[in-house]
Amino acid sequence: MIRVVRRKLLCYGDVLWCSLWEEIIQQSCAEITLSFCSTEVQLRESWEKKSSLACVYVMNNRCVFEDWISKKFYLLPEFFLVFLGDLKAFQQKVGYVLKDFSFYHNTIITKKRNFLLREKEYKTLVYFLERYKEKINKEELLKEVWKYSNDMETLTLETHVAQLNKKLKFCNHRIRREKNFFLMDSIGEI
Repeated sequence: MIRVVRRKLLCYGDVLWCSLWEEIIQQSCAEITLSFCSTEVQLRESWEKKSSLACVYVMNNRCVFEDWISKKFYLLPEFFLVFLGDLKAFQQKVGYVLKDFSFYHNTIITKKRNFLLREKEYKTLVYFLERYKEKINKEELLKEVWKYSNDMETLTLETHVAQLNKKLKFCNHRIRREKNFFLMDSIGEI
């Protein structure tokens, strides 16, 4: 099962900070859902479950904007200028949470290591995650991901799938080929 996380932001801090962040988000990015944590422990627990794509909080007189792969520290005056830019980019990002790994932006995140994906690997993996355990025709993939016409003969897809499988084997998943179809599932499933 895949859990998709979009436009969710965790917030921790005193009432004034939370009110300020809520006002900024309502005025500039109303599509984002802001969830408030009353304690730092609650923030960390929610964060570890990947229930949101990012969190924002104050630490040592700095604002922190943290997503699944990076943490940015800002001095308070500059924070609000940068925060709005981060929010605009944040709206476009999607996170996928599976049992053995997470996938955010262009990075596969596992317990042991992270894998950065190239553009076509990223687009291919997103296509498979959105159709997890569904058989996908090779022509459909070439048309949707590569924008190739149906009559084109190429091994591009097979090459990218092989590269993705090298990375996915660390998270107990794979992309299998069955005749002219491809299918993403967990290793050990039939």
